[in-house]
Amino acid sequence: MRRVYLDEVKPGDKLAWPVYLSSGEVLFEKGRVLTSEDIDRLHEWRVVEVLIEGYDEIEKELERERMLLEVFKEAHKYTVEYSRNVLERLSRNVEVKREEIGKVVLDTIENLSINKDVLLMISAYFKRKDDYLFVHAVNTMTIALAIGGYLGYTEEELEHVGMGALLHDIGLVHLADGNEERKEHPEVGFKIVKNTLSNVHPVVTNIILQHHERKDGSGFPFGLKEGEILKEAMIVGVAEVFDRLTSPRGEGRRGSSFEAMKFILSNTKDKFDPKVVEALMRVMVIYPLGTLIRLNTGEIGRVAASTPNPFRPKVNIMFDKYGRPLEKIVRIDLSEELAYRLYIAEVLDESAYDLDLSQEITA
Repeated sequence: MRRVYLDEVKPGDKLAWPVYLSSGEVLFEKGRVLTSEDIDRLHEWRVVEVLIEGYDEIEKELERERMLLEVFKEAHKYTVEYSRNVLERLSRNVEVKREEIGKVVLDTIENLSINKDVLLMISAYFKRKDDYLFVHAVNTMTIALAIGGYLGYTEEELEHVGMGALLHDIGLVHLADGNEERKEHPEVGFKIVKNTLSNVHPVVTNIILQHHERKDGSGFPFGLKEGEILKEAMIVGVAEVFDRLTSPRGEGRRGSSFEAMKFILSNTKDKFDPKVVEALMRVMVIYPLGTLIRLNTGEIGRVAASTPNPFRPKVNIMFDKYGRPLEKIVRIDLSEELAYRLYIAEVLDESAYDLDLSQEITA
């Protein structure tokens, strides 16, 4: 698929995407082979550009993302296993070198710089009940680092954020209990890291101690309020809530990324730092990466990548408006001027379409 100015379109070119009128009606359907008369009609309707079939940069971008998905999927599995080893040793009060944790953080920072969207999509959908605490630690770290990067933190500051995020639930690992309501676990974790991890920065230990504090004083263990809570702890707090709400626990259904985002946005006034939530919204977008959506024109696809406008991400269209699967994915950037008539009309339930991105990613 490639984007072509109308003056460059030739008879015989095949539309890769429907042409819509300003009213929302379809002038020409996808797959139509254009004739001279069709091109004249497009000029009459003052159409500027169309999408026609053919290999171009969009397909190259999709291919790069597919390859990175495989690479990052394996990297994520390795990071979880490596982190399990480090966290279990630390939880038993076995001395761990700061560099062992720093390695995980710096590797994740590098991968985020390569392709933030692909890595965050894996973090949002790579969930396992059996390794919950360790997967949760890695996913929280990844999301927190993306937020910190958006907020302009230096690499040294990001390393502190990442280490605190990776270790935030070390108290629960020590207690062998994944219940976040064990209100003593931040203090337990603080003491373990303070006494066992060599050369640890105070920001790291305070993240562990404060990641459940909320700006209205409703958090724990101390009921701190806005102004008393470390900004880095607020970052990790938002990141861990997002991951926790989208993780399978017990027999219950995990919430969708869209539902988690709505919950965080609805609680920003009382509980979360609005600048941190805005950063989460920018890196994960309002319709989080991987979310199944329907456009106003009826086509169905997934949110695939962020844009400067969190309400108008890039989407991969997989089904036409009649529900028929497309032979090839069509990438639409809703933030581009050409797509101004298109918008996300609704978020769909994966189970109703026999789709599950978490299975697609973890297969």
